[in-house]
Amino acid sequence: MTINLRKFCTNSIWAVAISTSVSLADGQQSWRLTTGPEGGIVSAMSSDGPTVYAGVRGVGIYKSVNAGQSWSFVGNVQPYVNAYNAIVQDGGRVFVATQGGGIFRSDNNGMSWQDITFNLPSPRIMAVAVAGDRVLVTDDGFAPEIFALDGDGNEWSTINTPGPFLFISEANGTLFGGGGFSSLYRSIDGGDTWELSDTGLPGFSNPNRVVAIDSSLFVSVGNLVSARSVYRSDDAGETWIDMSAGLPDQVLVDIVAIDDRITVATQDAEVYQSSDLGESWQQIGSAVQESQTDLVLGSDGHRALVGSWSNIFAVDENEQWAPSGNGLIGTSISCMASAGSTLFAVSSGTPQIFSSDNGGRTWVSAEGDMPGFLNIKSALAVSEIEVLLGTTYSGVYRTTDGGQTWQQNSAGIPVFNGTAGLQFEPINAIAKRNNEIFIATGGAFHIGEHGSGGSPFPSGKGVLKSTDGGTTWSPARQGLPIAGTTIFGEVFFRPINSLISHAGVLYAGVTASGVYRSANGGVSWTRIPGLISTVDRIAVSGDHVVALVNNVDGNNIFVSSTASPSFTLASGGPADRYLSAVVTDGDRLVLAANPNLDPQPRDPTLYESFDEGLTWQPATFDIGTPLVSTFAVTSQGLFAGTTSRGVWAQPAGLAGDVNEDDTLDATDVQDFQTCFTGPGGVVTQDCFSADTDGDNDVDFADFANVQLSIGQAVMP
Repeated sequence: MTINLRKFCTNSIWAVAISTSVSLADGQQSWRLTTGPEGGIVSAMSSDGPTVYAGVRGVGIYKSVNAGQSWSFVGNVQPYVNAYNAIVQDGGRVFVATQGGGIFRSDNNGMSWQDITFNLPSPRIMAVAVAGDRVLVTDDGFAPEIFALDGDGNEWSTINTPGPFLFISEANGTLFGGGGFSSLYRSIDGGDTWELSDTGLPGFSNPNRVVAIDSSLFVSVGNLVSARSVYRSDDAGETWIDMSAGLPDQVLVDIVAIDDRITVATQDAEVYQSSDLGESWQQIGSAVQESQTDLVLGSDGHRALVGSWSNIFAVDENEQWAPSGNGLIGTSISCMASAGSTLFAVSSGTPQIFSSDNGGRTWVSAEGDMPGFLNIKSALAVSEIEVLLGTTYSGVYRTTDGGQTWQQNSAGIPVFNGTAGLQFEPINAIAKRNNEIFIATGGAFHIGEHGSGGSPFPSGKGVLKSTDGGTTWSPARQGLPIAGTTIFGEVFFRPINSLISHAGVLYAGVTASGVYRSANGGVSWTRIPGLISTVDRIAVSGDHVVALVNNVDGNNIFVSSTASPSFTLASGGPADRYLSAVVTDGDRLVLAANPNLDPQPRDPTLYESFDEGLTWQPATFDIGTPLVSTFAVTSQGLFAGTTSRGVWAQPAGLAGDVNEDDTLDATDVQDFQTCFTGPGGVVTQDCFSADTDGDNDVDFADFANVQLSIGQAVMP
């Protein structure tokens, strides 16, 4: 189906000479980031009035200039920032400390970044502080020292401290440091000398941040014995007073000052505020709707913002916490499912379940009345409104109205006595054959279960089948490999990692057993010869089955004919890469080969095959940095879910077909002008097809590609 798209117009295009271009092969389009799903692991925030910076783990730095209403990506600062004082604003300068990537500075409000790690002994930086023209950092080592960089220098100097500092911060012109098992220290000379600032604090106080409201200082502390508390000092840190009366007996994870109010976050995802210098406390809203509790605090200058493991939250008109991460795309996608033009994606964000019916140009929540955060492992879209989700321990959930309402359909799915009591077997994959639905189980450790070696092992209950749309389930596992029995005689099967249906035949990838097939709806299963390793992912293209194997002694692609089943090694493909996903997209197969340790920038992420998996080569267009976790195909293109950067799209249709009328002609050259942004501009979702090189702008390099595609040589 062709979608008619509106064009975003610019006033003019300046004529320049083009010396290079990227050729467009076989009409493919480049990969580009969709608009979501929104959210991510927010591990640090820094606020200066309405300007807020947020560190998103695995992605980099986002910035908001409108009090957190919307966010834009400003820095690929990796690998991730930590919580306490990892981002510091100092006028137009911004400093970002990362755990593994060193320290970065921007002199232009985040427009560009410079690595200033220089001679620091470790790239793992815990915190950064600014005192006048001096920048100070502390690493995560145990040496009693911090490091200082003066002015515009390019060499860090060592400053000895009384003990190892895991945090360092500035408040009212005084530097404070400490953390771990140390006490609180202060410096009034820019960090050259330090003295104890712990009178009134408990022993081994483990401080984590000092903030100021006028002349009053506040610190959040805690140790292995006592719950965390808030202390106040009215004499620049000479003495401290316990101000925790009225706070719950919970660990405090962060503290910030907002106007004349002090705000703290607890480990139970609650936020409290005091407007009288800590004399009394009031809870803000109810608990943030989160399954994770490592909250970080920021503000928009007047109200609190909360960064969590799934999104940024702000208080809405009902005085409750609501997502406020518009434009923040740092989610991990665990699985996707598609039907027709509709794509469903399960993310680590809040909301957790999204759908898009326009190729990822926009996303809407499909979470409906789902009961809180679930660990969802698999998905199947029966239609554009009927979806089944398989979870780790909560069974199967089903919607028949596009995600407005969900029902738990787990009758017949075995339960076991796990760490949280009775739990359902993990559901790793879902497949549909005619009017039957199948689920693959396995991966849990069962109490009382032992194999031949006498040790507990992960296993499952094989494959289960439903003939009523997923309402009830029954075994369909005869012939699948048995893992062992419990001490009570109950049989368990080796985990089924993947399950697909093709031309009426089911294929199952099994742990330490290769691939099994069933041509009779799961009544019986037989192993395909030639492969006994653990198979993580499988796909079928034409007359061949492809199996991905990740072993300690090498990762390989195996292929077998469907007519005469027997696996052999495929030719080409990546070496020593983790093979995370594979999908059939028309006449080609596409697989994701994520880097193992210390990836080289030149290593491609995506590979493709045009002969049903027999031979492989790097894909014409690569996705770049994001690690791919899953694929899905709709009528609008190929989609890749990533581990930290949402969903990416490779739209269907001809590259260079700007107006998307399925033809390449002079009209595309004319329409190109309406999408032009210039280098570094931001391409709108309606102009995806004009961004031919996938760099998220529409410039003269893209125009050169359009010209090559249609055989013209005119400038607009």
